[in-house]
Amino acid sequence: MKITWLSENEKKVWFLIFLLASLVYFPATDRPVRDAEAKYVEIPKEMLEKDDWITPYLDFVKYYTKPPLSFWIVAIGYKLFGVHPWVARSINILWAFFLAFLIGKTASYMFGKGVAPIASACFLMTSEVFAYSLDAGIEFALISCITASVMCFWLFLEKGEKKYLRFFYFWLGLGYLTKGFLGIALPLGIVFLFLILTGQLLRIGLLLDTIGILIFVLIVFPWTVMMSIKNPDFLRYFIINEHIGRLIGKKDTSEALFPTKLFLEHMAGEFFPWILYLPIILKSFYTNIKRGGSERRKSLFLICWAFIPFLIFSCSRNKVDFYGMHVYPPLLITLSYEIMLFLRKKNGILNLWAYPWLILAVLAICSFAFLCIRSDAGIIKTLDIPSIFWAKIFLIGSFLAGSIIWISLRRRFFAISIVTFAAYMCFFFLCAEQMYIADFKKDSMKFAADIYNKMAIENAPIFCADLPEFAHVATINFYTGKQVYVLKMPGDEVPAYEDRKRMYVEAEEFLRILKDKKVAFVIGNTKHMINFLAKLRLKYQLLSTSEDRGIFLVSIE
Repeated sequence: MKITWLSENEKKVWFLIFLLASLVYFPATDRPVRDAEAKYVEIPKEMLEKDDWITPYLDFVKYYTKPPLSFWIVAIGYKLFGVHPWVARSINILWAFFLAFLIGKTASYMFGKGVAPIASACFLMTSEVFAYSLDAGIEFALISCITASVMCFWLFLEKGEKKYLRFFYFWLGLGYLTKGFLGIALPLGIVFLFLILTGQLLRIGLLLDTIGILIFVLIVFPWTVMMSIKNPDFLRYFIINEHIGRLIGKKDTSEALFPTKLFLEHMAGEFFPWILYLPIILKSFYTNIKRGGSERRKSLFLICWAFIPFLIFSCSRNKVDFYGMHVYPPLLITLSYEIMLFLRKKNGILNLWAYPWLILAVLAICSFAFLCIRSDAGIIKTLDIPSIFWAKIFLIGSFLAGSIIWISLRRRFFAISIVTFAAYMCFFFLCAEQMYIADFKKDSMKFAADIYNKMAIENAPIFCADLPEFAHVATINFYTGKQVYVLKMPGDEVPAYEDRKRMYVEAEEFLRILKDKKVAFVIGNTKHMINFLAKLRLKYQLLSTSEDRGIFLVSIE
């Protein structure tokens, strides 16, 4: 299969990839806010309302957890296009596209022309990349800064030009402004490990460039200093709670405590479909290291790049599934190089490319049969599949695609396998989006958006029995623009942070406010809230409910 056209028309292919990706990624942005993304749409909104671009606010309380770079960008988007959830989601998608571009450029710098579009396409066709782009978030921004800094470090080592080292410091600074010290620790960890493995640790002094350090300081210090002056307790909370506490699993008001085993399972599954080619990636590392020379150097660099985030997030007690995306760039750069060699017929181990699709087809048809025969089995209920119908459709499609790709690869009909794979990934994204929509009724806004908009013009106070971070309070704030009280329920842990403590009200305070205002809106678990209101002998009207959450209009009997 001749692929010289790929190298000769790299920019055109790149443009086509991003155009097609836009048709898949952007149509799903105009939806109500989900709880999981609520803080990322609400913080920029409060930034504009308060006209405070130094101190982020969440739920009208100072938010010390994340630096403001991504919030600034979304707030500018709100200024330009209005305060809408699709603006925050579109900016997250643009970060994903920028990251795909950086991955492609890095692949091109390391392995030559033609690899770049393959690497970018592989990233955009990864399941977790698409899933994470459905919400607003900041992880793509962080990974972009880390990827850019790592790429600049590689170029500095290869070409020895100081400008790349200074860009390295520039992206380190932006990484800090995106997610704190993690944006510095990950790139530096990759650099140090690579220098150690290649016996170049004594060259560490070459990284100490005065202009580069000055650029870093000018990016990092102004906001940090102004934030510390305005908020004397900021640095203590930011360092102890957000960084040390996150590592040891004692982060205040956090629910992001994924067990390591579950995290690794998610990281593997969400790397679909490229997890099928993990043996090829590992074989590439082994072969190139054994070969020596520049190939060994490149593989060691990519291994360090993958290993450091894998190690840090595996060891950290505070993590969520999408942190696994930090490992994707180096793995996909390696895979894109192997794909290029395969298409050039320089990598002839056909079974490694073909048989994963046969395995996928067999697993798909077996799962389909089990789903049809034992749809009420305990394991099916444990998986909490949002839509059995779409699960069956996906499994049938996976069986057909896997079979066609396997046969076409075995018979060396590469064009058919590529077209089938592209069609299968579009089908996969469609199924993923339908699953997402089916699962949406369990979340925040499908049942409540209109009511919350009406609550915005009412004078009644609003109480929510959910924790304020990674929960429903920010969703309510986004639609109503009002301060929401957090109604403390039995067993709730009150955060140590004083400003957030003031959001909480006990039952006695709730009754006092209710007597003063006559009526109030209360949002919480329907069953628990009915029992709670009954114990307080309060009159209520259930305005709306979805799954286990209800909206109540409460008054004194």
